[in-house]
Amino acid sequence: QNRVNNDVRHINAFVLDFDYYKVDEYRELSAVEFYKKIENKLSMTPTAVMDSGRGLYIIYAFKHCSYHMDRLYHAIIKHFYTSFEKYGMDLNATLTTQVIRIPGTINSKNGRKAEILEFNDTNYKIQDFAALLPWSEKEVKAYKKEKLHHKKEKKTKQIDLSKRKPRRKMAESCLSALPQRAKTWWTNM
Repeated sequence: QNRVNNDVRHINAFVLDFDYYKVDEYRELSAVEFYKKIENKLSMTPTAVMDSGRGLYIIYAFKHCSYHMDRLYHAIIKHFYTSFEKYGMDLNATLTTQVIRIPGTINSKNGRKAEILEFNDTNYKIQDFAALLPWSEKEVKAYKKEKLHHKKEKKTKQIDLSKRKPRRKMAESCLSALPQRAKTWWTNM
């Protein structure tokens, strides 16, 4: 079934999907061993760490937020990807429509069970992750102000009406396709 961004109404987690088995250095590690290698590189405590049966999910759950926050979501997930690409983080698993394996299910590719390795009771909001981004709040506000200023400039741009065809002339050019009775009515107006 197709998953479309238009169907998303709430966003409630970042899922970092590591396909570490594709990276030569980590190929032979178990999910637990791989997590131990990258655990100290995480700047925030994950809500859950899960063995997907083939890779590793690091899940940061947060209070659900509206889909209107998708630009912030994508900026943050892009930051995570940039930070963890070398560890096998999957770029194709960063969409808001992404689904993950349910704990206890079997990964059909290798027959292993997906299971939770660690759970932490966290209380995040999506805004808590904005601090990870390389821009300060002041820089974002200045950017938005500048963008709004340019938008207003475009709206106030004057349109040269002399280049437009007068409506009566446009209508007269269409008269040739009308029956004689309609032509007479139009010219007598």
